[in-house]
Amino acid sequence: MNYPFFDSSLLSTILSWLFAIPTIAYFLLAWIPLLTEKNKNYPSRLYLTWLVICVFIFSPFRYIIFQVVTATSYPVQSFGAFFSTLWLSLYVPFVFGLLYLLTCIVPALSLLILSAKQGQGIGLVKGLAWILIFPFACMLSSLIFFTALPSTSKTLGPSSARDIIKATNGPAAVVFKYLVKPFGPIPLPEFFELTPKTDKDMIRCHVADTYLSKSGFDFFVAKQYPDIYNSIKE
Repeated sequence: MNYPFFDSSLLSTILSWLFAIPTIAYFLLAWIPLLTEKNKNYPSRLYLTWLVICVFIFSPFRYIIFQVVTATSYPVQSFGAFFSTLWLSLYVPFVFGLLYLLTCIVPALSLLILSAKQGQGIGLVKGLAWILIFPFACMLSSLIFFTALPSTSKTLGPSSARDIIKATNGPAAVVFKYLVKPFGPIPLPEFFELTPKTDKDMIRCHVADTYLSKSGFDFFVAKQYPDIYNSIKE
């Protein structure tokens, strides 16, 4: 196993955390004003609390946090990664923005159930109906997201395979370990069973299999798992 090849430098790790901390804080704390705002046009806090729980548990929201943190870590891995970000900054928001929009459609449509005429309450029947439907809407959004993700992520094209894997160190590894890994099966390549199956193996194998082109994936396996790579090629 050749783990150090994809390790980040100390400077890259420090910069990754500097970018990641505000991002993580925003995603996790942005819900607080919504839940504490005293606005009569909002549904009751009961519905808002249920919405937050379902979004965190059943939707791909946690994985999107991982994606964003990894993306913010990528430019600081090397000068090549920094300059390639100029192209990626035009392409990635458009492509992944469409993916996120497609993912959000079903949960957003389910919120129409909670719509009420001005001055009238939501109603017990409508409220209970939404409480039952919303978790399934979030799970459907996850199905849509993870079905479309491989096709979307493979279009990253000329991005450096080495820098993409290095971006999974530091804050991305922490988010993956505590927000992604505990909540469901992670897509992994078949050879993962031949690795030590540590958290580092899992995140790197997942990202390589999901986001790298075939040549980039082969490069990753050859560098991190030369013995496995040679046995596969034989």
